[in-house]
Amino acid sequence: MIADKGPEVYEEFVKALEKDKCSVAYCLVKEDTPRTIDHRQTRVTSDHIQLIVDDIAIDQHWRDLGVKLRLSTPEIDNIDADCESPREKAWKVCQKWRKSKASGATLGVLTDALDNIGKKSSSRKLLGGVNSNVNKGGERRRGQRKKQRQHVAKRKQLK
Repeated sequence: MIADKGPEVYEEFVKALEKDKCSVAYCLVKEDTPRTIDHRQTRVTSDHIQLIVDDIAIDQHWRDLGVKLRLSTPEIDNIDADCESPREKAWKVCQKWRKSKASGATLGVLTDALDNIGKKSSSRKLLGGVNSNVNKGGERRRGQRKKQRQHVAKRKQLK
């Protein structure tokens, strides 16, 4: 399948279909082919932080995470002094890192840091929904092929 050959090959194939106006094939490919996304490169959002903030608030994990995310000791100490609850400290650590790293604040960096401080469950929580869809790739491709066969059969009946 062309989608398995990589995003560059897929894009070239789609361009060729558009150029030659192969509308039936183009529609099938555009609608049914899942895009491969490297979720480790996804930028961290407040929603991601919300998923893990309670986990890292426990037992000073917020401090360890700050160190792994390369916040300076004075930054971590200021967060400790300025915030009352461990949850608020955890939130501040993540937000400060996210703002300071901008496009470099990715799920990959965050999940690696979480793994390094022993919070693999939080890492899985961030990538859980993503990975469950990746594992269904074979099922999705089988479903696509079935749809394609049905579509071709229907077109033959109309001729």
